[in-house]
This record gives sequence, C-alpha cells and structure tokens, in this order.
Amino acid sequence: MPLELEVYRTRNGKEPFKTWYESLARDHRAFDAITRRLSRLRAGHYGNHKSIGRKGSGPLVMELRIDVGPGYRIYCARVSPASVLLLGGGTKSRQQNDIEMAKQRITDYKARRHGK
Repeated sequence: MPLELEVYRTRNGKEPFKTWYESLARDHRAFDAITRRLSRLRAGHYGNHKSIGRKGSGPLVMELRIDVGPGYRIYCARVSPASVLLLGGGTKSRQQNDIEMAKQRITDYKARRHGK
C-alpha cells in the first residue's frame, strides 16, 4: 500500500526536513540517494532503519539510514496507517542531536494535532 509522505511544519511555518533536503541539491550523489530512499518509503519499504523509541505515548520515531557520504539519516514517524511524517534529516555526526529534535517535533505535532 503506498504511503503519503507529509512534512513536519513548525508552529511558525518552517519545514525543517524540506530545508535540509533542499540544502543537499548541490551534492548530487547524496540528493539522488535520499530521493531514491523517499521513493522506496512512499512505496512502503523502510529499508535500513532503526526504531529510536517513543516520546511519551506518541508515534514511534524511526531513523532511516542512507550509507552515502557522511552517513545520512532521515527521521520520520508513522502517524497513520497510510501516512509517514518526515521530521528532519542529518548525518551520523549529529545523530544524537537530530534524534532529540525528532522526538521534540513528534511531540509538538501530536499536541497540535490533538489541540493541546
């Protein structure tokens, strides 16, 4: 079953995943690898990934690993049976910071989605 890929938007309208993804456009190898990974994700194939835990009772946050260059990561969460929310991206060197940010973003998303 195909999945819809949604992009997380901050309270002030910024889209961190989109900003990160577009910043890679000059690195064709990385950009192409991530684009292919998103296509596979859209088709329901998570590939090389790791569950990085739940923030409270929120959706499970996942780290999708792309073994190109410095080791790119995509952080996302399945927010419905047919939808994955793209929370952000980064590299292996910033992994711990990026994981914490992804957990904060899913908590924020859930709170706003449920009107809290």
